[in-house]
Amino acid sequence: MTKILFATPTRGELRLEHAMFREHLLAQERRYSLQMHWANGYPAGSVRCKIVLTFLASDADYLLMLDSDQAPTTNPLDYVDRDLDVLTFPSPTYRGMDATTPIHWFPEAEDPERGVIEVDAGTTGCILIARRVMAHPSMRAPFLDEFNADGIFQYGEDQTFCRRARAAGFHVWCAMDTPIAHFKTAELLTLWRAYGLTEARLSLPKAEVADAASAGKG
Repeated sequence: MTKILFATPTRGELRLEHAMFREHLLAQERRYSLQMHWANGYPAGSVRCKIVLTFLASDADYLLMLDSDQAPTTNPLDYVDRDLDVLTFPSPTYRGMDATTPIHWFPEAEDPERGVIEVDAGTTGCILIARRVMAHPSMRAPFLDEFNADGIFQYGEDQTFCRRARAAGFHVWCAMDTPIAHFKTAELLTLWRAYGLTEARLSLPKAEVADAASAGKG
């Protein structure tokens, strides 16, 4: 039976939706043998590299990494039998506090009509990786940010990983019809403005707004 290491990189917090998905897999998944793993710490790239070492020391055939603040809309393991090198899933990301463009899709906008397509890079928020990729000699310490000779940031860990995988001869894919739910705490006034509303139409007293913001934290 094909073995999957399902790993969650976290900074100490876990969304309920993520935990419920893990429990669902443990209770319902019968096609594959699942091994569950957690890794806590910072920065994110370091935690992912720790997960890779655990994966390589195991006998698992595939590594499924899912961030602690994300949950799939469908089961990523449905793609295992395609035996792809690297499969990513589109994830909506909150970029800064600019109310005019609060949501950015990576690698691009969700497009159900396109299905699984080959891409240059994808997000690591939810990623399915075949063992042959991680076992390749050039893929040691694969999830690290890259900086140029002057120390200026060039590429994030997800782009670095995908660039190195492609340079090693592997293919990176994205399941455009399988977006990932990404949970973030947002400042309510910014979100209110993003929907084209005004401060004057905020009817909640300040205390109730603060309570609502606290209740929405993951």
